[in-house]
Amino acid sequence: MRNDVADGRSQITFKISTDTQSKEVMIYPFTQAEPKPEKPNTAQPKPEPVAEKPEQSVVQGDVQEISGATFSGGGGGDAGSASVPRVIVTGFSTEPKEVPAGSDFRLIVHLKNTSKRTKVQNMEFNFSAPVEGNDGGGSPAFLPKSGSNTVYLESIAANGTADVAIELNAKSGLIQKPYGIDLSMKYEDGSATQFESTSSISIPIKQDARFEFSDIELSSTEVMVGDEINVMSNLYNMGRIKLYNVKVAFVGNSIASKEIYLGNIESGAITVIDGMITGEKASTGEENVKMLVTYEDESGQIHSREKEFKISVLEEMEEIMEEEFFMEEQSNGGIPFGILVGAPLVLIAIVVVVVIVIKKRRRNIEGDGLEDELDRLIEIE
Repeated sequence: MRNDVADGRSQITFKISTDTQSKEVMIYPFTQAEPKPEKPNTAQPKPEPVAEKPEQSVVQGDVQEISGATFSGGGGGDAGSASVPRVIVTGFSTEPKEVPAGSDFRLIVHLKNTSKRTKVQNMEFNFSAPVEGNDGGGSPAFLPKSGSNTVYLESIAANGTADVAIELNAKSGLIQKPYGIDLSMKYEDGSATQFESTSSISIPIKQDARFEFSDIELSSTEVMVGDEINVMSNLYNMGRIKLYNVKVAFVGNSIASKEIYLGNIESGAITVIDGMITGEKASTGEENVKMLVTYEDESGQIHSREKEFKISVLEEMEEIMEEEFFMEEQSNGGIPFGILVGAPLVLIAIVVVVVIVIKKRRRNIEGDGLEDELDRLIEIE
């Protein structure tokens, strides 16, 4: 090989001929020039300047970390560029505002493109919820109504905002607490460089209180004014939440009662309601009385439930007797019946007394022999 051959591949053509045909074959051997002896370098080497490290990013392979958020780059973009667009979740809302277990709701996520230089586009969002419960191996706490947990958004302008929404159903067996949803995002910048990021949100689930009363038992359906009757019932907490600061009061137009404090009632517990009702004023027949139950939920909001029953409040016995006597006087024209019956008896008693007195005086006169005096007395009488 010649000494002036340069480094690299060279083309060599061979022509092969036979009696019937000929063919050219090309090969490309790699050639390397003979190294020349180096001259000794007597100059002092200059110190190399120290390069400043970029502050905005740390690049490892095709993954870039910026301020705690992780982005995966691809598609031929410059992974070390300082203008990496970040999409963050600024908040969320639900419709309705409170999400009861077992109900459908709409989740709206608020997004922001933090880059002031480039828009983000071709955006794909995936929602995933944690698995809850042991029925059949468990199922996600939230299921998409459409069957798909993916939402597409065309673009967000530089330094712009946008919303994405999905229709979900909350599992009926969820207890009252917040449940998380993971949100993964895939998008591109204006140069079609691909990025990925993740975020999470927490949705509070509300369980409605569910309890029932047994039949109300009364010691009597009638009560005199000033007297008391006993009222009893059972409260069954059939819901999944605890009832706090439970109180019971009896409310009516003709009665009075003292409030009963039952305290906190756990899920699945039974509590006895035992109270007294006092007749306050006479009622016109049977009247409705409400058993009013109030309680607080975990957030301190007050709720109430009521059940009605009927009782009669009667007047006191003395008032009844006075009223009957007055009615009897009115029925006899204003003259008491007792006076009409007793007047002849009084006259008879007076006559009897007079006769007795006369006989006694007669005996005294006969004993003294004063007949004239006796006759005179008789004539006077």
